[in-house]
Amino acid sequence: LELEDLLKTPFEGERLLFSENGNISLKEIIKDNPKPVILLFGPEGGWEREEEELIIKNGFKSVSLGKYILRSETAVISALTVFNIFWRN
Repeated sequence: LELEDLLKTPFEGERLLFSENGNISLKEIIKDNPKPVILLFGPEGGWEREEEELIIKNGFKSVSLGKYILRSETAVISALTVFNIFWRN
């Protein structure tokens, strides 16, 4: 799925962009009631500035996993684990 196609896809839920520049903590997101989410993780080396701006303009919240920079595959596992622990019902 191309990024442009994903951004055009209708979705009733939370759109989350994980970024080293994220200004919202994952803790803030998970305290709300569970709802469908799209989790968008970038490539090794991070997103290009223009890509991040485009993604955010299309309704994604910029989220941080903390002060550490994780490899892409580790970031995915970490985020999914947090959601699973807090939204396990």
